[in-house]
Amino acid sequence: MGPSTLAGPSDAVQCDANLPFTGGLGMRILAASFMTRPSAVRALKALDGRFGSGHARIAVLGGNGEETGGRQPEMILAGRFTDDVISAVRSAVEELGGTVVVDVDEDRTR
Repeated sequence: MGPSTLAGPSDAVQCDANLPFTGGLGMRILAASFMTRPSAVRALKALDGRFGSGHARIAVLGGNGEETGGRQPEMILAGRFTDDVISAVRSAVEELGGTVVVDVDEDRTR
């Protein structure tokens, strides 16, 4: 299901039914790099446990093992969080070994 338009007394507002309802709070996009897949997975599970699942995902940052000389590739964790929890998300990510590389207001991504 894609974006839909809600019409009301004020201007129409775009929303996506696949995203968690935020209750009118502002949203931030946060991305962090991790040196290993296990550390990124631990961080993702910790965030899911604390803030609910569906807010973040992990992926390989970069190419295949040949490009990294056979080392385990770095991982990126990226997610969408409400303004009221972003400092706790940042702290949790950093405590679990991540380096925050992006923390931006979601409105700036549109």
